[in-house]
Amino acid sequence: FGGHVAVDHVSIDIAAFSDEPTAITTNQLVTVAMMRSGDKLESYRMLAASLALLGDMPWKLRIIGEGPASAMVKACFAGIREDRIEWLGQQQSREVTKILYESDIYVWPGFGEAYGIAYLEAQAAGLPVIAQAVAGVPEVVKNGVTGILTPENDVAAFSRAIEHLSLNNEQRLVMGNAARQFVFKERSLELASAQLNLLLRSYTEQDR
Repeated sequence: FGGHVAVDHVSIDIAAFSDEPTAITTNQLVTVAMMRSGDKLESYRMLAASLALLGDMPWKLRIIGEGPASAMVKACFAGIREDRIEWLGQQQSREVTKILYESDIYVWPGFGEAYGIAYLEAQAAGLPVIAQAVAGVPEVVKNGVTGILTPENDVAAFSRAIEHLSLNNEQRLVMGNAARQFVFKERSLELASAQLNLLLRSYTEQDR
């Protein structure tokens, strides 16, 4: 084509997220991440430290994921009441989607996150995201619109963000709806495919 066609952002298949989210509040937090050393473990450590600051505020966290650092990850949460954390291990995509729909807020600090597929899937299910403003996260989460992005390594700020959205149901729902619209209108594979077809067509017409 005398050049190349590039995809400038990550997109996901939204077919699995056709159901409309419910507005039921359960104070249910959720995260989906592999358990391995490095950035993943650091994110788990920060998440645990942030939750430990919330005291008696009602919340529960479902963790989807497993990996070689699972023992170290679980050790991070050792100071938190066992009934607050549900370890779900590895799950099939269909079950992950179901769990996202049953949750209120997606929480994951996101050290070293390059693509943020999990963030997009959570938003497609109508969940606002709480993450750090690091790496590729700002490309997939709109701060103040589809979620809250906190400064890097600021455990207190991350904890306050969780507390804020948990206690402000109306804002949580508004952000969750905005998150879903963002993915459906800007980050779906269907849209990316249509845009690519238009680009290819324009290149083809130029070469005639």
